[in-house]
Amino acid sequence: MQTLVEIDFQGMTRTPQLQSSIKEHVAELEKRNGRITACRVVVKAPGGHHRTSGLYEVNIKIALPNEREVNVERTAPADERSADLAFAINEGFKRARRRLQDHARELQGHIKQHEGQPIGTVMRLDPTGDFGFLEATDGHEVLSTETAFGMGPLAISLKARE
Repeated sequence: MQTLVEIDFQGMTRTPQLQSSIKEHVAELEKRNGRITACRVVVKAPGGHHRTSGLYEVNIKIALPNEREVNVERTAPADERSADLAFAINEGFKRARRRLQDHARELQGHIKQHEGQPIGTVMRLDPTGDFGFLEATDGHEVLSTETAFGMGPLAISLKARE
């Protein structure tokens, strides 16, 4: 890691044991994903908020190369186990590890990227408007009906030929 781990305790006292535990978790993340450039961990003591009263909150912000970030910002709602500080810290870092794994899979192309809406040029429309012929971006002509692309009438979402 290029910078020291930043650890911030809000509404509670900083203890060497907590700092050591958090640094060990960060070291484990870095061992699994050596590309971490910075890490900031915020541990919030239970507050008076009606939904999370009595629960610790652990927020983790991880910086990666090329200005990419992985953020773990919220505690699972109504999980009473988060009233235990050690559990809250462990769960926060488990979520961070999963997000880093997802990020790595995305970079490696293992997560499917959805294609955008099909683009075509309207070549000819039937006078009734029920079907038409489109020219696809690769040049071939396609017969299409109103419902072929799930978009309603043909001319609405397609670029018209000038």
